[in-house]
Amino acid sequence: MPRRVNLLDARKVISLIKGDPRINPDTGKPIRRYHDGAGLYLKTSPAGGWSWTYLYRFDNKPNQEIGLGSARDVSLADARELAAEARAKVAKGIDPRSKKVIEKVITFGYCVDEAMKTRSWRNAKSPHQWRMTLKGYCASIKDVPIARISTEHMLQVLQPLWQTRQVTAMRLRSRLEFVIDWAIVMKHRTEANPARWRNHLAMLLPKPVPSGNHHEAMDYRKVPGFVERLQQENRMSALAMEFLVLTACRLAEVLNARWHEIDLDTLDGPVWTIPGTRMKTGVPHRVPLGPRAVAIIKKLRGDTERPVSDYIFFGLNPSKPISPQALKDLMSRMDVSETRHGMRSAFRDWAALCGEIHHPNTSRRPS
Repeated sequence: MPRRVNLLDARKVISLIKGDPRINPDTGKPIRRYHDGAGLYLKTSPAGGWSWTYLYRFDNKPNQEIGLGSARDVSLADARELAAEARAKVAKGIDPRSKKVIEKVITFGYCVDEAMKTRSWRNAKSPHQWRMTLKGYCASIKDVPIARISTEHMLQVLQPLWQTRQVTAMRLRSRLEFVIDWAIVMKHRTEANPARWRNHLAMLLPKPVPSGNHHEAMDYRKVPGFVERLQQENRMSALAMEFLVLTACRLAEVLNARWHEIDLDTLDGPVWTIPGTRMKTGVPHRVPLGPRAVAIIKKLRGDTERPVSDYIFFGLNPSKPISPQALKDLMSRMDVSETRHGMRSAFRDWAALCGEIHHPNTSRRPS
């Protein structure tokens, strides 16, 4: 049978407040409490005052009571509204009498998800790599409130990796620092960042040891012969590799080069402008193009009004650039042990011994 509600009305409430206490015919005593339904009561005190009260069951304890104000100041409609709010709190497991503000606990896992949304990614794989390290290696602290994350938590996560997988551990530390810095800026945390390296974790973890896995560079004196061999290869990968050597650019910058970035008619001569979104520094970079680089551009462009692809060096699928593996396979077929990135080192060696080439409005390339 459904519970009856709204048993009182405004007129009856006024009548009770202004009149004399009514007598219970069964007991002969004054009636002290009138039920409106769903736990809301109008009750009178021995002194004659009238007030609203809400009775409820909480934590397996019946007849818990909270006052809702004087019946002379709080109307029946307002009392019902206050009772409904209290009832909703009880349903959520909150004692309506508690004055403690219930706040959402901001966890480390929540901060990882939110902080990652604020980053700009130059590589489509980077978000996956960040998520994999932060969620995989940090699973034990995922539900820890960000305000309670401590140096001990950082050591708990980093120490198992520090000696065996140091590169991964150093990247993870940097990512932890970014997430916690975000939490501090968002006022989810007031304490200093326990993931910072300088004057903190540097005092607790061994100094990183260089791995020695540098990109093997070609002797700059051998580069001309290597380029001649490349020119005998009738492949897109060979043209991309030669363009990389001629411009001393990073592999990703070359493979993702687009036609609109090339301008062969500037006052300073042919220039390739790489947007900041593809630069490691985040700053746009102007690369002067010599005669052979221009020849490669013109060869690939041909006489067509519209290129086959937006990419200068495209793969089997024209909507995508040629893959790094294609250049790696090319070097393997040519029996060249030096790496693609090592060509930049060869350029630096040549520049240091033979003098740097300067170009108007063109910044020096960082290493």
